[in-house]
Amino acid sequence: MKSLRAVMGLAAIVSLISPMEKPAGAAALRATYPGCQDKEILKQAFQNQKDAGGAKAAAFLKGKVDAGACVLFAKGSQVSIDERDGALWCVRRTGDLDCIWTLDRAVDPNPPIQSSGGGSAGNGDGRKNHH
Repeated sequence: MKSLRAVMGLAAIVSLISPMEKPAGAAALRATYPGCQDKEILKQAFQNQKDAGGAKAAAFLKGKVDAGACVLFAKGSQVSIDERDGALWCVRRTGDLDCIWTLDRAVDPNPPIQSSGGGSAGNGDGRKNHH
């Protein structure tokens, strides 16, 4: 009986000192990357097989971001993965209602756990909190 209590006590201590797990579905952007609510814009950007370096796709998407049809995710933006369609993933920034499509390679589905203590007034994606 004493050994059972000792094991239970040890398990309780280990659970208290173990690092906190990130929320289910938590992910982060690997780099500054464009995303669009309309999945077809991304499909159109990457349909040219001759654009191996991605220069044409980058110019096309920059124009869409400048026009307001797409957004630019900041590196490290915290997102949750809502939907997957091949190489296109629809992600939702923390606190946002809209799902934004981007490339799977832009998203780290298993980012390192970050400390929640202190920090800036931003919400992890380059935007300031508005209260």
